[in-house]
Amino acid sequence: MRPYNSLIELRPREDLDRKWNSNVIVTPDSALTSADSLTIGERRDAACVLEVVALGDGSPDCPDMSTVSPGDIVIAPLYAASKVLVLEKTIHLLAGARTLAAVIRNLGHPNESIQAINDYVLTREAREDFERIMHGGLILPDDYVSDGIPVDAGTAGIVRICLERCMSTGGGTFVKRKKWTPKQRAGELLGFNPLASCRFRRQGTWYRLTPAEDVQFGIDG
Repeated sequence: MRPYNSLIELRPREDLDRKWNSNVIVTPDSALTSADSLTIGERRDAACVLEVVALGDGSPDCPDMSTVSPGDIVIAPLYAASKVLVLEKTIHLLAGARTLAAVIRNLGHPNESIQAINDYVLTREAREDFERIMHGGLILPDDYVSDGIPVDAGTAGIVRICLERCMSTGGGTFVKRKKWTPKQRAGELLGFNPLASCRFRRQGTWYRLTPAEDVQFGIDG
């Protein structure tokens, strides 16, 4: 396959998914490629770990295709992924370059690292800061930590806020042929609606990848 424009060819690999999720659970192919269970109003947590196979040569709105390279291991939110293709009995995904959220280095090793890319922001759970700053020091219920504090009229509403610590930001994307870079800074506390984020757990800590445009405010301290 030779992708055109700003499309990227990706390949799901069960061995990568095992390093990401579990060494003992065999993940069905549908879980590696499909987001069929998502409905309006749910958190869109589903993400997959994929290998970059090939890159298009860019487009007027996305001329820079150097964010990732063939062989890189990336995180892609499944709700943003594009076409699922089976070519010669092998599953491939085609996704826009901007839909990739992070690059993983040394997956499954002690020195594993995750770097946000494009216009995504990587945050980690900061429960004590969340409680101290936004909940009056009261202990937060677990569902408030995972789904956010309701800030509309009903507790079941989708307008919610989480507060987490920024770990890294992507290098931005081109908007109307001009480079736009996330303004969030590593170390600051960020408030955002988790509806648009992907939440995952690594080495006992919860993290999220959220589009920078969905991050609503920052707090130093």
